[in-house]
Amino acid sequence: MYLDPNAIFRFGSYVLNVPAGSLRKDDELIALPPKVFDTLLVLVQSRGEVVTKQQLMNAVWPDTFVEESNLTQNVFLLRRKLGQTPVEGGEYIQTLAKRGYRITVPVQELTLAADNRGTLGIPGESPVSGCCRADRPVIFALAGLVLAGVLGA
Repeated sequence: MYLDPNAIFRFGSYVLNVPAGSLRKDDELIALPPKVFDTLLVLVQSRGEVVTKQQLMNAVWPDTFVEESNLTQNVFLLRRKLGQTPVEGGEYIQTLAKRGYRITVPVQELTLAADNRGTLGIPGESPVSGCCRADRPVIFALAGLVLAGVLGA
């Protein structure tokens, strides 16, 4: 299972920003431990398709033996953090007995527009709110370092 390190996803009321390693609901940052974040990422990237427990464990803990209880704990924490879906009041993550898990709301992948004005590459999309604005100082700092390196050479 391929995980895109540069993806940004919107699902329900949430934005999952992979490069920033953040989950936001509106302007609120939702703190997630790294492996819980990775578990959510696998489910979101699967866009409602069933992900088996083994697939999740292989993606979140590659080359490591872990017990299924670690995965169960991650899903428990995600459910607690995400709460209920806004429309139907159900769970964001559904357990399918003896099969695995799936995300229950539509998932939309967002991309930063090529014009670098901080808008998302979706027709009619408004400027980025809280999800990526916090990343701008980091991007500008990195751009400054690259420029300094080029000028110094």
